[in-house]
Amino acid sequence: PGAHSYLDGVRFWNLKSPREYVRIVREIAAPSALDGRPVGELVGGMAAVERSETIDRRLEMAETLMMGLRLDTGVVSDEFTARFGESPSSIYGDVIDELTSVGLLDGADGCLRLTDRGRILGNEVFARFFL
Repeated sequence: PGAHSYLDGVRFWNLKSPREYVRIVREIAAPSALDGRPVGELVGGMAAVERSETIDRRLEMAETLMMGLRLDTGVVSDEFTARFGESPSSIYGDVIDELTSVGLLDGADGCLRLTDRGRILGNEVFARFFL
């Protein structure tokens, strides 16, 4: 109940009520494959899914940075580039430079990581990628 997922550009989440979720899941059999249908169509037809939304590329990139920066390993620039065809610095260069210059972000070894100060002000850092 309430779990959020992301698949092929579509974010979706289940009903929040445990009772309602269990009731519906017991009544239906979840599909096991996409069967060539778009993810949004499949997700929209799942009874336990409360809502879904299509995520555009720009939002997906910002969320990838936000989620990666929450980890000790940070965001590996080469992995980001392999996924999106562009490096973080080619898209967010000015933001990265600014955050690095004020001591919130470190870009050593081909990885972007929050500094100790950046961890304290993480939400401020994350917000800059969504502007």
